Amino acid sequence: MRMEVDKMYYGNYLFRVELDTGAETGANQLMVWFAEKRNIATIPLTHFKPDQLLKALLEPHKSSLHSQLEQEKANHRRPFLEEIVGLQCPSPTAAATKIAPAKIKRRVNDLHKQMNITLQRLESDFTRRTLLTLHRSCFDTDILQKESHLFGNERFLRDFYFEESNKQHIRNFCRKFATDEAYRQRVMAKEVSWARRNTLFLRNLFTIFGEHFHSTNSYEYENKAHDFFLWINQHYEAILAAPDYQRLQQIDNTFMPDAVELDPFIQPAVELLNRIPGVTTRYSCQGVSGKVHFQGRDLLVVSEHDEYAYVSFTKLEPPAKRVIEKLLSQFPTITDAQLPGNFALWAVLRSTGDNIRFRIELAQLAQRVLEIMGRRDSVRSADISLMQHAE
Repeated sequence: MRMEVDKMYYGNYLFRVELDTGAETGANQLMVWFAEKRNIATIPLTHFKPDQLLKALLEPHKSSLHSQLEQEKANHRRPFLEEIVGLQCPSPTAAATKIAPAKIKRRVNDLHKQMNITLQRLESDFTRRTLLTLHRSCFDTDILQKESHLFGNERFLRDFYFEESNKQHIRNFCRKFATDEAYRQRVMAKEVSWARRNTLFLRNLFTIFGEHFHSTNSYEYENKAHDFFLWINQHYEAILAAPDYQRLQQIDNTFMPDAVELDPFIQPAVELLNRIPGVTTRYSCQGVSGKVHFQGRDLLVVSEHDEYAYVSFTKLEPPAKRVIEKLLSQFPTITDAQLPGNFALWAVLRSTGDNIRFRIELAQLAQRVLEIMGRRDSVRSADISLMQHAE
């Protein structure tokens, strides 16, 4: 469930704080979205309110039109005020007619409402008749930009976790983002320290539960996630600077996953699998090339590759499936168990943890299946040929 918990405006920016109970750390996580004001040069004057246009008017138009509007307002306001005064301070003749005070009060309230509606209509009409007929050069663009509340599309800005997800801390961050251009550029480039920390935290959050993540109760999950966040916050700089981390990140970021092109380290195995009769692969990932060991924890480096290398299938017909299942015991790094946390891939072969060995064994498995299926086809073809010859 998602709900907005705060909204604020600083400078040219709108910020909206959202709670998503389905997010990684649930109620212990707040997401901040932002939108930038649209350039008023692209916004028609009709999108501005009368008071905004009047505030932005340049002289001599400002004084004359402001006086004109106030005079028209006074003329429209006069009959309402006269009737209100007549009700509240009646003449001796009118006072002789007894009117209940409650009725007088209701009538006065009605007149105030009618007067306000009339004045609003007058402002709209005045804007159409006078303000909107003026050229844009008659308005101060800086004031219009400041007065504008028209924003572009919202974009995700950052997450706040646990102790950091408090109102004042978030507001201070949003104010700095809006008013400090150098800081804003660093945030957008993900060069600030908290961005690197948050990315490392999210990358490794689910790995602390291993393959038993979905059997963990929420209380245990929150406690472990909180402890892990505090640990990451304390050590992330040393982790990111570790030689093993730098080496693995360079390897795993050499190739970025592509919707069309196969990951190079798993490509040979995938191509062999697709040569097997009755087999068509769907998705694949070469997985990470290893983990960083730091203070008793095995950590994933930040990359686009999954923790476990895998191949999923759109077609895996029974003959091929039976052969694969029979051979699996000979390849210890390959399993047909579901990927942890992923129930969308119904048929999958994936790594048990050693992705580098998995890539090799998967190609070997595919080759063995091809050979077995090929021999069966040869035998079947020979039988058919013998039967035809006998006939």
